[in-house]
Amino acid sequence: MDNTILQEELSNRLEQIELYFAHWMGRVSLLGLVLLPLVPGSLALASIGTKFPDQLGIPGWLAWAIGGATALGIELLGLIAVRLALKMRRFNRRAVGHEVEPAPLGQGYAAAVLYVGTVLTLTMLLKIWPHAAVYALLPMSLLGALADWIYALSSDQNEREQVLRRILGEQRAAADRDVMAMELRITELTTQLSTMVDRAALDTMSTEHDKLQAECQRLSRLVDNLSLTKAATVDNSFDSEDGDNGVDTPEVDTDNPAATIHDFALWQIQTDGKVNQSEIARLTGFSRPTVKKYVNGLAKVK
Repeated sequence: MDNTILQEELSNRLEQIELYFAHWMGRVSLLGLVLLPLVPGSLALASIGTKFPDQLGIPGWLAWAIGGATALGIELLGLIAVRLALKMRRFNRRAVGHEVEPAPLGQGYAAAVLYVGTVLTLTMLLKIWPHAAVYALLPMSLLGALADWIYALSSDQNEREQVLRRILGEQRAAADRDVMAMELRITELTTQLSTMVDRAALDTMSTEHDKLQAECQRLSRLVDNLSLTKAATVDNSFDSEDGDNGVDTPEVDTDNPAATIHDFALWQIQTDGKVNQSEIARLTGFSRPTVKKYVNGLAKVK
């Protein structure tokens, strides 16, 4: 367990170090991207400002103005050309699987390489062969044409990125709608489940109530039967004390089946100690359901 915790701590620490290193490497690369074009730009500015007045016979201020424009162009093109190639490569990775035109990465790399070659040629003509500084006008003109091409590539790349952002935005909106629909569906299913649980609980309570009511009715009949048995036992004891152990058979009154069945039930309890519904039906002539009905309701008849 201790080794596992130690490995997790070391892994987290290494991830933090990698993130920290990547962060500072990004800053250093951005700083280098800004500062590196300043070196050839500064050299071009100094060389043009000092050599063009003599070789071209132009005023010094004009030479310095040309040098400043050249240095500024070198700086801006350096920032745009290199970043453009990186943006195109990153764009093509993000655009995989989407219906969007891929960036012409080859043209981006070509623009960056052509920029570096033009700047090196210009610097060599100005510093290594200062007597041929006038020939630096050719790479300077090439820088102007290169600037138009790079800006055109950058504009097209911005349009492609806008299209990709729109597509990704639509996909995110569709995903958000799907998530919202799923959440609504989950809420609906949860509500239905809660309703079903409540309904099942009510059904269970109703069933239990019916069972309890039936049990209460059964107990009530048992109590009534016990009361009848007790009354019959008392009557039998009175007959025994009088010395008459025989009990006359009750009379059958077809107009009053409840009283007749009641009398026969008491007679059976006194003589046999139990109620025989079949025997009562045979002796009275009433049907079994009628006998059963009034035997079960003896308490009411009594």
